[in-house]
Amino acid sequence: MSARLRILLGFLTMFCILQSSNSSIKTEVISWKIDEGQIKSFNNIGYNKFQVSENQLVYRIPVSVNETVDHVSINIIEESIYKSTTLKRNLEDSYKFFYYTKKERNQKYLVIQLLPIRHQNGRTFLLKDFQWNITATARRNIIKGHSRSVNNSVLSKGQWFKIGVTKDGVYKLTKSDLDSLGINTNSINPKNIRIFGNEGKMLSEASNEYRPDDLLENAIYVSGESDQSFDDGDFVLFYGDGPDQWEFDSGLNIYNHHLNLYDRSNYYFITVTNGAGKRISNQDSESSSNIDINTFDDYVYHEWDNENFLNTGREFWGERFEIN
Repeated sequence: MSARLRILLGFLTMFCILQSSNSSIKTEVISWKIDEGQIKSFNNIGYNKFQVSENQLVYRIPVSVNETVDHVSINIIEESIYKSTTLKRNLEDSYKFFYYTKKERNQKYLVIQLLPIRHQNGRTFLLKDFQWNITATARRNIIKGHSRSVNNSVLSKGQWFKIGVTKDGVYKLTKSDLDSLGINTNSINPKNIRIFGNEGKMLSEASNEYRPDDLLENAIYVSGESDQSFDDGDFVLFYGDGPDQWEFDSGLNIYNHHLNLYDRSNYYFITVTNGAGKRISNQDSESSSNIDINTFDDYVYHEWDNENFLNTGREFWGERFEIN
């Protein structure tokens, strides 16, 4: 076998490992309750006879975090004819559904919303037994030996001082703040103030996702460092990442909030004995503008992880709602 052919076969094998399509079938059954010719419920969900298009079922199907859903189709096994002259309005001749993927607590789901009613050729049909045909592309990483970029942690030499932050934002450290940490600010050169730390969200459970080998140095601003003396009016500004995470869901066009399950603070480490530190660089501002901004979009969340019913694992629940 020639060297060129071996290289080509190796490339094709690698491509198959990185991307491979697979199909799966999920069977579902819908139970309809009809009383005196009127639909009362389906799968124990109350039927809305005034807004027929609102009668949708939602299916949540777990998929691998490494899979991209390419196509979803429906295979009808059984349906029944419903004799009604009013349902045909706003109904299509095929069962209407749409789908998207979302991630919750490191589990990825395919979410499908289905309207199990259709109207065709003067007749209304109710879906009873069917299958979802799901085609997905699996992207598998070739796991290679991970060569560390550092042999020793930055914490292995010098003096270090630890601080914690509880939310995202710009933090200010004054002379008294550094003194309270045990730093002798009267004898330091402020140019040597350095802050190390990484983003605060929970580490991924996937071992093949990138993560820094060591603490990264953060660019900071030190007011009054030019005279090489840290005086009473001097201060340090740095941006700190909190322990939680906001993640944008492109399918729903919304943000999801993820609480860090292991700590309520993210930690940064300060040193003043390991040479000059990294600083925020200056950047020219854009041309002047006459636009005044007095409103903006913001987001809030309500999530109390109070209850863990099994006292183990990562599934937590919020407030209890008691029925008296």
